Amino acid sequence: MWLYLIIWPGQVGAEFIGTLILIFAGTAAAIVNEKTQGSESLLGLAGSSGLAVMIVILSTGHISGAHLNPAVTIAFAALKHFPWKHVRTNERARVGLPFIREMAVI
Repeated sequence: MWLYLIIWPGQVGAEFIGTLILIFAGTAAAIVNEKTQGSESLLGLAGSSGLAVMIVILSTGHISGAHLNPAVTIAFAALKHFPWKHVRTNERARVGLPFIREMAVI
């Protein structure tokens, strides 16, 4: 894993930051909805997550392709649009994200 991080840290970092933004946006929308006694409707919750996805794709798509969903990465690799040797590192960046997120919350 660390060899790939040395070879292409920008791609792994972009995936990591993009997934982090998406998780924080979705969680923050739910917290705001709870704190305001449900004033943000389901449409607002979906809209905030959708806007987060759009922002991440526009800001990191040119670096890493913005594969925010592991299924997208695997599908691209199966269709030979993404190298299989990078799939494991991409998935490790996403799996390591919850641990980093919890450390940020603490």
